[in-house]
Amino acid sequence: MSVLLAAAPVTVAQAQPATCGEVEIVAFSDTGETLSRIIDTAGVTVHRVEHPPVTSTDLFDGNEALFDSVERSRLLGGEYLRERYEECGSAGTRFILAGHSQGVLAAREVALDVPAGWIAGVFGVGDPAQKAGARGVTGGGAGGNGLHRQRVGKDDGTASSDPFYDLPVPVFLFCHDDDPVCAGTPSPDLGPHFGYGEVPEERQELALRLRDLVEAAPAPLPDPGPADLMFAIDTTGSMTPFLAAAAASAESTADALRAVSSKARVGLVEYRDHGGGRAARTVVPLTEDFAAFESGLRGLRADGGGDTPEAVHSGLVTALGADWDRGAARALIVLGDGPAHDSEPVTGLTAAAVTDIARGVAPLPGGAASARTVTGPGAGVRIPPVPVYVLAANDSLSAQMGPITTATGGAVFPISSSDEVGKSVVRVVEDATTAPTAGLRAAVTVLAGTRTTLSGLGSSRAGDATFSFDFDDDGVIDRSGLDATATHTYPAPGGTTARLVVTDRRGRSSEAVVDVEVRAPDSLHRGDPRPPAPTGGLTFTAAAGVGFVLLGCGILLLVTARRRGRR
Repeated sequence: MSVLLAAAPVTVAQAQPATCGEVEIVAFSDTGETLSRIIDTAGVTVHRVEHPPVTSTDLFDGNEALFDSVERSRLLGGEYLRERYEECGSAGTRFILAGHSQGVLAAREVALDVPAGWIAGVFGVGDPAQKAGARGVTGGGAGGNGLHRQRVGKDDGTASSDPFYDLPVPVFLFCHDDDPVCAGTPSPDLGPHFGYGEVPEERQELALRLRDLVEAAPAPLPDPGPADLMFAIDTTGSMTPFLAAAAASAESTADALRAVSSKARVGLVEYRDHGGGRAARTVVPLTEDFAAFESGLRGLRADGGGDTPEAVHSGLVTALGADWDRGAARALIVLGDGPAHDSEPVTGLTAAAVTDIARGVAPLPGGAASARTVTGPGAGVRIPPVPVYVLAANDSLSAQMGPITTATGGAVFPISSSDEVGKSVVRVVEDATTAPTAGLRAAVTVLAGTRTTLSGLGSSRAGDATFSFDFDDDGVIDRSGLDATATHTYPAPGGTTARLVVTDRRGRSSEAVVDVEVRAPDSLHRGDPRPPAPTGGLTFTAAAGVGFVLLGCGILLLVTARRRGRR
């Protein structure tokens, strides 16, 4: 196993190894030797990034300082993972998060913040949020609920630490049978909590378990980001060869979508011209049923027309009225061989009006509702921005659609024959699914008056993007920039909603919302305190659901390791 030695231990930015390992370990620990002795025995090099200290007084007078310390570790650790993933993700690098005591709390939060595909495993000792008998929990104290878990438990019996165990990543969390912090048995004796790995046999076993996580790291998970693609196709008489080509390419379209998104939906609209019936209609609403989409394509019939222009704008607006997922990568793909009326008879739609609707700055017109066979957002509603792509078999259509596609972040693909339809559709799918998808998460427990982190690290994007946070979803952006995380202090308990909009350089955007339950500090279960007792010069107050000491500077330990064969 080769080990990559990190740079000088000063800041996260300076803590980046020169090369990318297959697996990198990011370890959160206190200033003691507990986790270090295990990592050292595992044969890897530790890099430290120090966090502000937490005193015993801060911890036991309300314990808000513990939440602040964990949030700082979460913020620094999560941003470090983002930077490293941007550098090394293409090389397949993933991360094992390791921690001791409050470091496990930080590791849990970071593991929930980032995409699961980034994480190769979680390793910890003395987990204060341990759930009795949960997946990956082991040791003599595995049957106890951690004191922090008891403390943040709610009156309905649920606990906010539960989602961690649902992550699709390997977990190894070890608890001594007499550790009051993870076993949940209050005691003034903290020796077992800081004694992990003191016995050589146990130290070797824990080091082996850490190496096992590195060596047995599973293959990366596919990107679960959703994608919505709506097709608007001209079905006038001259389109016969293009319709046949679109139907023939339906399978390759589905394959291209599945290759980039595990949650893709497709839909279909047809449009003609005004007069002699409906100018545009929804044939297949957005659906994950690709067979229904293919059937809809094969059922299209080209007839009528005979003159140009066509009701292109009605086709676009009908498709834009789909039930879009605001958190998905979105695209409207237009296929036609005739120019558009500008403005259109009957509807009065213009290119400028369609552009504003597609950009989400103008509402859907009332006339659009009558053209749909299914209910989308409805007239008068602003949709999320949708990039428009055009496969144009007509120079006039290309020229007309150019400003619309540029303004929405899409593109025009001129096609000279029906043979180019299939390849052009695949190119559009590949480009459209590089649009950002927003992911937003709040901490599992948010205390009023204590700074918390809103994390957009679960978002995906290609290249730089702007992250705009609305902390209370009042329509006003409170923080905007290139950082995928933002900190905020909610002043009072209660429920609220936070919103994140991620926008790339082409103007393509996605948004996500998360419910935030802000709790009062006195809502934590404190139990009955026992008399303080000295332990190594520190004061420990044992209480049911409270008695734990997680002291010193939180330290983010970066270890970079490559897989190696068993010796």
